[in-house]
Amino acid sequence: MEANEDYWAGAPAIKEITLQFIAEESQRTNALLTGEVDLARTIAYVDVPTIDSTDGLEVSIEDTMSASVLFYNCSSVSACDNEELRKAIAFAINNEACKSASYGGYASNISTCTSPRFGDYREAWAELAADTGYYAYNVDKAKECLVNAGVAEGTTIKLVHTGSNRQAAEAEVIQSCLKEIGLNCELVAVPDTTADLVTNQPESWDIVLWTWTNFPAQSSLATLNTFIYSNNYMHLEGAEQDSIFGKIEEAVGIYDDAKKDEVMLALYQDLYDILPVYGLYNVQSLNGKDAKLNIVSKCQDFPLFTETSWQ
Repeated sequence: MEANEDYWAGAPAIKEITLQFIAEESQRTNALLTGEVDLARTIAYVDVPTIDSTDGLEVSIEDTMSASVLFYNCSSVSACDNEELRKAIAFAINNEACKSASYGGYASNISTCTSPRFGDYREAWAELAADTGYYAYNVDKAKECLVNAGVAEGTTIKLVHTGSNRQAAEAEVIQSCLKEIGLNCELVAVPDTTADLVTNQPESWDIVLWTWTNFPAQSSLATLNTFIYSNNYMHLEGAEQDSIFGKIEEAVGIYDDAKKDEVMLALYQDLYDILPVYGLYNVQSLNGKDAKLNIVSKCQDFPLFTETSWQ
């Protein structure tokens, strides 16, 4: 790609960019190490020490707008139609272990089910969960919720994941966590048809690992509207569905910022209390690059080269 010298904000500092599409993370790292490329986007976390210890190279770590979450099957055909069971599962999960297993710890904590990097994020949403630390890892509290749920010890929970190395490792951590509170966890890898199974076969799953974002909308509301209201991946029913759907529908139609903030706060209260989806952590982007390359602006986890320059 060649620079547009007539760009309205001034001629770009970099005159030409060559994009290479390299599928394998290890090959992207190797291309950076050998000088074939100046920037390698989304490198493997195991390669971070190698790049950081190489003269002239560095790793930039940025929070993205993608959050790793658990969708609960809230329909009557699933054991997870029980709100107390959903909370028991959330309390039982060791989030730090999940982050380590899937991203080597290169992920940040969240206190809502959507990424705090979205432009419409409000800190007040996170404050709603202050009483539990957003269901922070607590085995005793998980067991208490399990008793309240009236769920028998040994009950099997089906956890669906894509089968990727990252999700498979994270699923095994969750399986171990649920075993600690007396639940069996059956892992089901569905590499190519996860969305179809979640949508059309509610009898086949109880919880599913999902990484959600809504690029290019970059909005919490747009994400909730897409995955909950429009597709109802969690199979909400009855009063729970009416409450959450009603607030999403109302928020979408509001143009007054103060009024929208009020409705969104009530919506996030519902999402915290009813818990159809639980946020595990926010994904971070690891980009290896030439240390002399300045990347000023970012859109989600993809660099905008219009504000990129060499030192």
